[in-house]
Order: sequence, then structure tokens, then C-alpha cells
Amino acid sequence: MEAKIPQKKPDLFEELFGIQQRIQRKISENQTVKKLHLQNGEAIYLILFSVFYSYCYYRTTMIEKALMIEMILTTLIGLYCALIWAKVIIFDIRKKKDFLHILLPELAGFVLAMIVSSNYNMEYLILVYLLVIGARNIDFRRIAVASIIISAAFIIPVTILSLLGVLPDLVYYSNGSMRHSLGFLSPTDYGAHFFFVLCAYFWLRNGRFRWYDAALFAVITAYVFFFCVAKTDCTCILALLLSGILLRYKPVADFLLRIKWVYILSFVVLAAAALIVVLLYYPGNPLRDIMYVKMNSTHYRFEVARKMLQKVGLTPFGATFFELGIGGTTDTIDMDTDYTFIDISYIKILLKYGVIAFAAFMTVLTRFMYKRSEAKDIATLIMMFIIAVNCFMAHHLIDFSYNIFILMFFADLSHGEKSEADRLLSDKEEKNKHESKQKRKNRKSIRSSVTR
Repeated sequence: MEAKIPQKKPDLFEELFGIQQRIQRKISENQTVKKLHLQNGEAIYLILFSVFYSYCYYRTTMIEKALMIEMILTTLIGLYCALIWAKVIIFDIRKKKDFLHILLPELAGFVLAMIVSSNYNMEYLILVYLLVIGARNIDFRRIAVASIIISAAFIIPVTILSLLGVLPDLVYYSNGSMRHSLGFLSPTDYGAHFFFVLCAYFWLRNGRFRWYDAALFAVITAYVFFFCVAKTDCTCILALLLSGILLRYKPVADFLLRIKWVYILSFVVLAAAALIVVLLYYPGNPLRDIMYVKMNSTHYRFEVARKMLQKVGLTPFGATFFELGIGGTTDTIDMDTDYTFIDISYIKILLKYGVIAFAAFMTVLTRFMYKRSEAKDIATLIMMFIIAVNCFMAHHLIDFSYNIFILMFFADLSHGEKSEADRLLSDKEEKNKHESKQKRKNRKSIRSSVTR
């Protein structure tokens, strides 16, 4: 008689993983779920994204603020926490090691976001973090398209209502130029919205423009500059336009891919450069005097950043401080004493969220850029590089009202990889076609010489 080998009783982790796998299997096999394309929670995520992105967009306009905003945000946090974590656990965990490689790091990041948010009661930061981790395996094309639709749904009616006088059109005067906000909080906000919408368009076109794409970008640049004189955003839009034209040529695209470390280290290098310039921007330094004379508006960006850095200092988890800007009002304020709004993204994140969160954010950004370079996704690399440069002067790097591209970190970006593969295949076909044409020409030339 054979002795029975005692079976090992599954531990709690094994049982939980088994339950999670059964739930995932039942949901994936459900016909209704398949019809609605809910296998990876994409439809639910896009609804959550659209609601919060619309709210963030709304905050940058002159539309009267709704009552009980804080209560709305608190309600959103509860709802988003439940749905996003359910999406992560049910759809994103597919192997046992995912608990260690996905769930634990995301929980650690959530705890850090909670700690940093305690300084400001910033439900906003927690919601942004939840959307970042919730974007795992979501097709970013759909997020980009949704962002363009929502942007158009705000920009067009708000601009029209402003021109009709229903919404205030705040007018500012700078160096003899008249700048319109056209229903938004400031002219730079208006220009920034166009820049980031066109970034989404650039990415969807995989960074390769036809003549009508170039014409669209040129017209929008002229429009934004004429009404807003948003020099930084217009310059960055023109950089996207030039990239879209040049990337059509394979030698140029290949050369730009060879200098991949320029893109990979761009955020870290620009952050370090911003910090160095701000630290050196003390009275009596020749650099400060030159910028004050040559670039007056740029002077105030660094001057305010220096004052706030001196006042607040560097802290592990960020510090509480009040920022006063000119957006949303035309009241005159003393730029030398009263203006405390930090425009430089890198300095704002460092002071507001702390050294630990800043270091974590830069690490994730750099790792993301490295992975895109390995995938030869030149369109994403160039777009993110231009955003990095833009945020050296603007505060939009982690502002979800503008920059949705932080959702790229974990999203499905196979669109760019497939397009690159298609481009290489197309180039090969074009080369073969050219060689065949040349061979036919040579044969024809030989026959002609023989006939003679």
C-alpha cells in the first residue's frame, strides 16, 4: 500500500492570488465586457480621466467657480481610489511577481503622495498620481484623442464667450505689447493650452507632418502670438512644426536617434541648470544684471524663484507657502515685493513637493525616456524634450490642466513603436522600388545601345 504524500496547504498569498486570477478570468471571458472593451478597464479609466481633466481645464478659465469644490474633490478621491486600485489589482496584476514589481512600488508612491499632500491638503496631487498608475496598459492614443476633444470643447466656446463679452478678457501690457487672455486666467495659460494640445496632435501623427499639418501649426502659432504674445509657447510650437517636417527624412530621424542621451538626460540636466541659475541669481552677480536688462520678464522668473528658495529652503516632503501671481486679475501688484508665483517647473516641484518626491519624479522621467530611446520612439523623445525645455520657463510640468503626458509612464505606447516599424518597412519598400526602377532603366539603356 502506497503512502499518501501530504499536499502542501496553500498560504494566504497563494489563495489571494488564486481569487484574483479567477476574477480576472471571469471578467475577461464575459461577453458584455468584451463588447464594451472593458477587458483591461480602459473604458472606465477614460471616463475617470475625462472627468478630472475637464475639471482641471475648468480651473484655468474665467468661468465662475462652482460651490463646494472642496467637497467635490473629496468625493472624487474616494471614488477614484476605489476604482483605480480595483483596476490595478484586477487587471494589472497578471503574475505573482507583479505584486512585488507593480503593486508594492505603486503603494509606496501613493503613501509618498499622501505625505506630500498633507502640507497643502492637495487632493489634486493624489488624483493625478492615481491616474498615472491607473494608465498602465491603457492605449495612450485614446487618452490623447480624449484630451484634444476636451480641449476643443473648452477653448472654442470660452474664446467665443470672451469675444462676446460674456466672459472677461483680461488684457495685460508687457514691453509695449497688448496680451489677451480670451476667457482664461492669463495669456500664457491660453498659449500653453494650445502648445500641449498640439503636442498630443504631434504624437498622434508620430511626429511626421503632411503639408496641412504644418499649415495648421503655422496658423495656430500666428494666432497665439498675435493675441497672447506667448513667446515661450509659440517658440515650442514652432519647434514641433520643424520636427514634424524634418522627421519625414530618414537620415535626419536616424541622426536624432543617435543623440538619444540628449533626450534621456534632458529633464535632469535642465532641472540642475534651473537650480544653478537660481542659486547664482543674487544681487550683484553679472548674470542677474544681464538678464534684468536683456530679458526683463525672464528676470522675474528667476528672481522670484531665488527669493522663495531662500525663504522656504529644501525639505524632504515639501513645504507650505503662499503664491501670489497675476493670473485671473488685472489688479496691479508690485513685482519686486508682492509677486511670489514660481513659474519654473523644476523649482516649484522641488520646493512644493520636497526633495524625495522630486528625486523620484526625475528618476521615473529619466527611466521613461531611456525606455522610449530603446524602442526608437523618436516622436515621443522629441516631444518630451520640447516639453522639458518649455517647463524651464513655465510651471506646467506636473500641472494636469496642461500636461497629460505624465500618464505615458505606464500607458501602452505601442502606437509609436508600430509606426516606427511601419516607417522602416516603408523605407525598405521604397528602396527596393527605387532599385527595381534603376535596373529597368539600365536594361532599357543596354537594349538601346545594342539596337544602335
